[in-house]
Amino acid sequence: MSDQHFDFDQIVIGSGFGGSVSALRLSEKGYNVLILEKGLRREDHDFPTTNLDTKNYLWMPELGFKGTMQFTFTSKTTILHGVGVTNRMVWWILQGKSSAIKTYV
Repeated sequence: MSDQHFDFDQIVIGSGFGGSVSALRLSEKGYNVLILEKGLRREDHDFPTTNLDTKNYLWMPELGFKGTMQFTFTSKTTILHGVGVTNRMVWWILQGKSSAIKTYV
């Protein structure tokens, strides 16, 4: 076990649009912020070219699926949302764009 000690003022869970902005604002105010993210960091070649490639599209690690999208079920609704550092909405928007733009984002 590591003897490293970490000290954070705030912990933000999820780096989506809300989480990343919250972490930015807290760090701008001088807080030491940790962002926790579920899923894997992805590169262009990690994304499936179709949602029919369910093993690489859906996040269901208990079945060996390590994709970028996860279903969350509640009593009144079903939510399909992204998982991981590379936001799926940004990825969809960048389809067909130059690699320079993708690298910047």
